[in-house]
Amino acid sequence: QNWDHVMHLFSHLHLQPKNGHGVDFSRVREWALNGRGKYYCQYLLFSAVQTPEINSLVSSYFHNYEGQVRISTSTWTGSVCQVVRSVPQYFHRIKSHAHQEIPDSRFKYFVDEILPKLSSPLM
Repeated sequence: QNWDHVMHLFSHLHLQPKNGHGVDFSRVREWALNGRGKYYCQYLLFSAVQTPEINSLVSSYFHNYEGQVRISTSTWTGSVCQVVRSVPQYFHRIKSHAHQEIPDSRFKYFVDEILPKLSSPLM
């Protein structure tokens, strides 16, 4: 939902339970009982951009035994200033009687008003 939820989730990972709940501890590995489970956990984090919040999350909570790998794709060069032909942007007011009817009203307006203009031979 928001960044506070993500931080709350990661702050509660790998905590030791307060009671056993009937667990056979002879089957649990010793490193897990000693609280070292965070070093043997694999995290995958995907983001379109690299932000300071994500860097802080990775450095604070990702403690893998084998280290970390960060892969970033090549950056896109270009800007809006390089657009050769300007594209007009039009705003349309669509009337609807009820909030539940808005998606259907938008679609009907698109099909009846905008689509015929786009598919005309003059375009």
